Amino acid sequence: MRVLSSLGGRRVKCTRRCCWTASSYCVCVCVCGIEMFLLAAQLRWVGHVVRMEDDRIPKQVFFGQLSSGKRRPCGPVRRYKDTVKTNMKRCGLRPKSLSTAPFDRAQWRTTCQLAIASFEESRVAELDRKRAARKQQVINTTGTVWPCDRLFVHRRTHR
Repeated sequence: MRVLSSLGGRRVKCTRRCCWTASSYCVCVCVCGIEMFLLAAQLRWVGHVVRMEDDRIPKQVFFGQLSSGKRRPCGPVRRYKDTVKTNMKRCGLRPKSLSTAPFDRAQWRTTCQLAIASFEESRVAELDRKRAARKQQVINTTGTVWPCDRLFVHRRTHR
């Protein structure tokens, strides 16, 4: 609780009086998840790399392909480019727009900020939904002695 109250600064008294969940406290104090900061940094870096000149090494590595050989069939190693594409999809951005969108810096920055804000809202809503489902499950199982039918096999796990 001390860490949460130090994050809020002026809302210390409010945290002592109320019972907070992590997501509701973060929304109240305007503290965002670390995932949002990582996505913002990643999209900002990708925009920078796309705007680079073609002879720069980071751009060549980012857009490069294997000239010979194959990737492992038993589960290819994820490349940075693959991770960027999945994160763009999670934010609601189209990966195909990566070749043209970052050239307008102001528009790219606005697009990234809006996409990351919507991602954060959906993430918090998903956390709240999972918490509500978990609490509902606890309410439903309080009528029985054990949530499962096995009485003595793994009784210690339900304590």
